[in-house]
Amino acid sequence: MNEADRKEILELSRKAGEWIDTLKASGIAESVAVSAVQLALVERLLLAGGVEKARRWMQTHDALVASHGETMLGELRRGLG
Repeated sequence: MNEADRKEILELSRKAGEWIDTLKASGIAESVAVSAVQLALVERLLLAGGVEKARRWMQTHDALVASHGETMLGELRRGLG
């Protein structure tokens, strides 16, 4: 992944967060909005690559949160402050 891809991912992540905020403002619970987005992602993964690819992707993200979640949370909180 190159720098341009990383920048695009971060920008899309920001936009996705804004979209979730818009859903919340319209009365949808954040947990429902996040669950719906996650379900859509899993469905896309399954269709694009099958069960094994989707499972590996999810395990990779689980490992990311397990290894770096506290650091990521700290950065997010600093960015919100």
